[in-house]
Amino acid sequence: GVYVSKHADYTLYYCNQCAVQPKDTGRVIMMKAVTGRTRSFAVRDPDGPPGAIDPTPGYHSHEGTAHLEFYIFNPRQIVPIAIVRWRAIETPRAGIVHAGQS
Repeated sequence: GVYVSKHADYTLYYCNQCAVQPKDTGRVIMMKAVTGRTRSFAVRDPDGPPGAIDPTPGYHSHEGTAHLEFYIFNPRQIVPIAIVRWRAIETPRAGIVHAGQS
């Protein structure tokens, strides 16, 4: 399967485990995705297995507890449409607050 997110800054934080800093650069693949029948998780099960959860029969994707990311089971549900090169600039606009940040 493939992990995708609605927000580039969340994706970059998820991948790097730290927020993007001014002058950082990178590339993001923009894509169209068909999530199909999605199983949403209200909270993470503390007694469940750590990490990824196996695909749920009868569903096409899982939606994360923060509703910011999806795990799409079949890569054929995704079509890449562009690669965007970016450079972070300093801004007073607030981004997404991640777990462990205030």
